[in-house]
This record gives sequence, structure tokens and C-alpha cells, in this order.
Amino acid sequence: MFRGAALSDIDGEGTLDVVFGSEDGILRALKGSNGQVLWTCDLEAHYGMVFEMDHAPVIADLNNDGRLDVFVIGGYGISDPWTNNHGRAYALTAGNGSGPGWPMFRHDCRHSACYTIAVNQPPAGGNISGPLYGRPGVNYTFCITVTDPEGQNVWCSWDWGDGSNIEWLGPYGSGAEICVTHAWSNEGVYYFRVKLKDDSGAESEWSEAFKIIIDGTAPVLEFIKPKQGFLYIWGKPVFPLFFTTVVIGSITVEVYAVDNGSGVSEVEFSLDDVVIAKDYTGQNNTYTWYWFERGFCFPRLLGAKAYDLAGNSVSREMRVWKIL
Repeated sequence: MFRGAALSDIDGEGTLDVVFGSEDGILRALKGSNGQVLWTCDLEAHYGMVFEMDHAPVIADLNNDGRLDVFVIGGYGISDPWTNNHGRAYALTAGNGSGPGWPMFRHDCRHSACYTIAVNQPPAGGNISGPLYGRPGVNYTFCITVTDPEGQNVWCSWDWGDGSNIEWLGPYGSGAEICVTHAWSNEGVYYFRVKLKDDSGAESEWSEAFKIIIDGTAPVLEFIKPKQGFLYIWGKPVFPLFFTTVVIGSITVEVYAVDNGSGVSEVEFSLDDVVIAKDYTGQNNTYTWYWFERGFCFPRLLGAKAYDLAGNSVSREMRVWKIL
């Protein structure tokens, strides 16, 4: 060899192969992964005289048939052998490869002799979306949008953080929103994540963990004011009545509500099973409603219902005589 080789994936198997001509007049193609001879072509025998090849071949799809070809020049002219003019150009089908070739001497116009191959990149996903709270044994849906740089199909593996089996689910098309469901058996705080891979086996890193609180216990709820069996005048307790609760004038109804799992989301207040007001904030686990409605000296069913963020709830009721 005098001027070097050309590199290209001429057999279409994903690795660069080597094509070169030499002084013996034989054009050779070697498999880039192990040096195995892919093919040889004795151009000197075809030319019928000395056919030295003193430059690197050019590789490209010359006839637009979707396969790579090899272009090479060698030999000397018959009419004037003393001027060393080249004798013949050959173009041969190189193989089933269709990727980038070696389009000019030393590969490019800068003579860099550099060949860049796009390495298959793993798929990527957006942020996991879904509920932040749940109850044991209930299926919840979580979604993620996935893309693959090469447009390949995508497979997903979910680690739910509860010791359940991790399997590859798919395939899904690139750009698809993937939604799956899962239920946790026990209460607790779980961190789950997802990993992606494409048809070629390129795997992403595990995604950022998504946190969910599984809570199956209802909040604790009790009346602070009014208390069962007391007389209240304009919101102040006067003395116990034991047998009933009487409220004269307006009063700020107060309840204590706490949830050690997911936290209290709201407290509803009701009269005779009709919701009158809601308190979403509370202060120091105390939730209030100002009851200013005038009474007509007959008992009302005062109720309170507390919900936690996982959807569990608890109710309390008492009969109250409301006067004024």
C-alpha cells in the first residue's frame, strides 16, 4: 500500500471495514472487527498488465442503488508508459452497506482522514407524572413521555420501590406517552423510578425518583367547641348540662384534626347532613367555622368530616340545640 486505506461499513453490519489497493494490483476489503477477508478483486489480471494502485480508494453510492461502491484508479497508459499517467478507473459494488462512505482522498477536503460514526444513543424520558398520595391496594396511573434519538422503539422497566418484579414493558413508539398502573399493598413512603432502552439495547440511566405516600389510615377528628353536654352563651361555655348541648347566640365551631400519614387536606362542616362550610388550612391542627345562624329552639345535627390527602375520611356528629 502506498497511500493508505478507505474506511466504511461496506457489509452493513455496524462496524467500519477497510478497503485498500496495493502494488500487486489486488483490491482488498477486510472486515474491520476481526480482519477477515470480505472480498478481493484482482484488477491487474482484469487489466492485463501491471496495475499498481498508489492512492486510497473512494467509497460512495455511485449509482444510487442504495449500496456502497468503490472507485479506484491504477496502472499506466499503453500509448505513453514513460509519463506514468494512470491507465484505468474501476468502479465496483462494495457490499450491502448503505451508510456514509469515504468520499475523497484522505476522506474529506481537509485531508483529516477522520471518520465519524453516530453512536446509538439511549432513549430519554420526561418527568414522571401521577398522584402524590394513595391508599393501599388501589391502582394508580403514572405516565412518562419517551423519545429515542434514532426513532427506535422504546422499552420501559419500572422499579416501584416495594420489591415487586421489575420487567421490561413494551415496545412503545418514540414520542409516545406511556401510562402504567401500580398498587402498593402496605402503607409507607415509596420512591419509584423508570429505566428505558431501545431496540438496539441501549439503556438510559434510572430516572429521578418519584415519591408517593401510601396511607390507609383515616385522620383523627374530635370536637373542641362545642363539646357534648355543655351550655354555651355567645361562644363561651357556662356550665355542663350532661344530657344535651345548647348554644345560645353565635359560636365558632372548632375541631381538632390530624393525620400522621399523608396529612389533612380539608375539614367539612355540616348541618343536618348539608355541607355548610369547608376549612382547607387550619391552624395548629384546629379547623373552624363561624356558626351565626339563628336557631328556633329545636335540635340541629352538627357534623364535621376530615379528609386526608390520600382520600381517607372520618366523621363526627352531635345534636345541638341552637337558640338565637
